[in-house]
Amino acid sequence: MSTPGSSGTSTYKLPSYSAEHVGTHDSTHDHTPAPNYSLSFEDAWRNWQEAENAADILPDLIAAYEVQKNDVTQAKQDLRILHEASAKSFAQLHPSTRDRLFKLVKSNHQTSKEVLEQAFNQAHAKEDLKLHEVEGLEKALAEAETNVNAMKKLAAINHQAFDNLRFVFSQRAATAHESLLLGEAEEELLRANRRFEVSQVAVKNMARAKVTVQHAHHYFDSAIKTCDAVRGTALGRALVMGMDDGWSEMARNQNYKDAASLSEKAQICVNETLRVLEPSKDDLPPEVLENYNKVKELGLSQMQKIYHLMYGWQSKDTGIHESLKVLLARQEEVYKHLTELALWVQKQDPITVETNKKLEKATKVARENLASVWRKMYTDDDAAGAPPADA
Repeated sequence: MSTPGSSGTSTYKLPSYSAEHVGTHDSTHDHTPAPNYSLSFEDAWRNWQEAENAADILPDLIAAYEVQKNDVTQAKQDLRILHEASAKSFAQLHPSTRDRLFKLVKSNHQTSKEVLEQAFNQAHAKEDLKLHEVEGLEKALAEAETNVNAMKKLAAINHQAFDNLRFVFSQRAATAHESLLLGEAEEELLRANRRFEVSQVAVKNMARAKVTVQHAHHYFDSAIKTCDAVRGTALGRALVMGMDDGWSEMARNQNYKDAASLSEKAQICVNETLRVLEPSKDDLPPEVLENYNKVKELGLSQMQKIYHLMYGWQSKDTGIHESLKVLLARQEEVYKHLTELALWVQKQDPITVETNKKLEKATKVARENLASVWRKMYTDDDAAGAPPADA
């Protein structure tokens, strides 16, 4: 914002950021038209309003389109059933020579031709009615698709239209008071955009955390069950007996090895979970932060260490038994923390998405507020320049 001169006016400067562009456009519409800075304010305002309106109604249009598409699919399925019934009635009304001979041999009783004709006419009428319904639904669906595509194109230039409006307004001189109002509105939009950007990153990270922690828990759970099986729990013994056809040392070795491999996969997955949660670690609830830290501290590689203890170079005289007890205890402890962390991520994911939607709306409100300030100033200019009313 420039400092007002002696005349009490200043030229409103374009802000040095364009935060409203970040992450809010549809990736399928990245190629927006080049900026058009030759517009009048009224034209730029109208273009932005149309694009803004398109962005507002597009989600409802897409939802309605999907409903129509499902209706067409269902209607076509119904039509196919009616067509098969009609074809069957036609075949009964006009049987082949072989079918007529077969019926004569099978039974002397034959349905009258009038009854067959009536059945066919009814079946054909239902098919014809459904066919017209399908044609009407398909026509409406095509119109809806055209409308959706048009709104997508218009909504895709929403931010470009806003930039055009901003540029057109920036050519107007602003008073010191107006510059103050504009600065406040710009700052409000900047803050809203920053919050929205952070929220978008959180949504992406939480979605990634949800997938990776689920995989980590699955692999680690399988590793623990395999470990329990090798150690001879009742459930595990039944599982391994079925898998290994006996309790040979070779089978035990392979099961320990499989468990170690599963825990390695679990560790890789949970590393990614911890990585994407790292930026928001300080905002985690205390109990969730404890689970996060414990999983990070203990890791999920106990089974790999157990395998190396059992089948590595160490002898049984080097304290393997005590080491195994420690590793197994850690494995149970980290499993508890991993489970609780996975449950929290599962619940938090939709909350993060909903928060993002609210912040997107707040950004939209801030953008509209700034535009309304521009609009009011131009309206005031027009009113000031209008000729006085006749006395």
